[in-house]
Amino acid sequence: MNISFQTDTFYTFILFKGKRQVICMYMRFVLTLSIVLFLGGATPLHAQQYLQAIAKRGDGAISILREFECYTTCNLNEFYRLNPQSKRKGLREKEIYRLPILVYPYNSKSIRSTINVYDLPRARKIQTYNEAMHAGGLKSDDYRKGNKQLWVPYHFLSCPHEEAQKSIRPLETETLPPQDLPPKPKKALGLRGTYPILGPKYASVPLVDRKLRGYVYYMVTGHGGPDPGAVGRRLGKTLAEDEYAYDVALRFTRNLLSHGATVYVVVRDPNDGIRGGEYLPPDKDEVVWGNVPIPRSQVQRLQQRVDIVNALHQKNKKNGVVKQRQIIMHIDSRSRGKRIDMFFYHRKGDKEGQGIAQSLRRTIETKYAEVQKGRVYKGDVSTRDLFILRETTVPSVFVELGNIQNPQDQGRWVLERNRELLASWLTEGILAAEGK
Repeated sequence: MNISFQTDTFYTFILFKGKRQVICMYMRFVLTLSIVLFLGGATPLHAQQYLQAIAKRGDGAISILREFECYTTCNLNEFYRLNPQSKRKGLREKEIYRLPILVYPYNSKSIRSTINVYDLPRARKIQTYNEAMHAGGLKSDDYRKGNKQLWVPYHFLSCPHEEAQKSIRPLETETLPPQDLPPKPKKALGLRGTYPILGPKYASVPLVDRKLRGYVYYMVTGHGGPDPGAVGRRLGKTLAEDEYAYDVALRFTRNLLSHGATVYVVVRDPNDGIRGGEYLPPDKDEVVWGNVPIPRSQVQRLQQRVDIVNALHQKNKKNGVVKQRQIIMHIDSRSRGKRIDMFFYHRKGDKEGQGIAQSLRRTIETKYAEVQKGRVYKGDVSTRDLFILRETTVPSVFVELGNIQNPQDQGRWVLERNRELLASWLTEGILAAEGK
């Protein structure tokens, strides 16, 4: 096949505020074809346009492909072919790189006729990919609307049998050293008890030791019932704050119980114990302690939780319990491009709550230093005049797990293994705070 062509090239910058900066390169071609050859699928022309992106700080070839849900060996090799200098020098912040994602002007008829690939399963994969990129915020328009751009990862055409590896990275790093896995539980002293709220698989809790015997914790997760809290999107699926904060809190609760503590799970779901998998479907059947429905009014919801915690605090105090703490767990919501580390609040003047928050922060910082060498942990501890902190009488710490909108932060709790790891680290922080 002899092809001659002339090109006029210009660039359109599509800038997503706070998101990945994506550049689409449009070319106008004048082609002279001696022979047109189709081999059952479209082999991309060397002149085909590729999606381009501006590298952010810390980007690598693998991480940027993961962000665009197209990390395969085939695509990685194509990335290095398109950007040969990057294999030796790595990616530099604010430089433009071509991605192994071909951009076609959608013909408003079908994906197959647009790219000359008459393979229905492959076309459906391309459709799903484009919808996921749009839902995730990396693609500004649906391919059928607006600028009508169809994105096709290189491997869909050249290596169709390769499957993209999952983009969710354990605690924002591509590999996790074996020593940073949740520690295997020590040999149990016996059965601590059975707690149905944890779910059938985790209801039986072994007694590892009695380090927290005599301590009482009130576990209060954000939102629930009619209010899912902050909502994010990932690969077309909904991430609800109340579901993920609750799952981490239940794992945290189980760990505290195994060390001999008493834990009140204040916000409760009657049929969602500790759950596996990445996507936790949202529901509205949560109640509070005593199986009381959660009201719609935000003020009433917060007052309801304050009343429960204060009543239990006073009851346990009369029974001689001195060491009581409230742990409040939420997931923040910021702009999609804002990546934030776990951070902690306490109320002004609450020295015990401040001490616990600082211990949790130190523990998380130490773990991050081990897992992500060279990356500075920026989570902080500060006071905040929040209703639930101000109005409760028990020493309290407010935990924010990250930004539910940010794809990298999402990996912190979407992956089940990470939820278990967070619970393990938080438990270590509590033990350190209590001098155990």
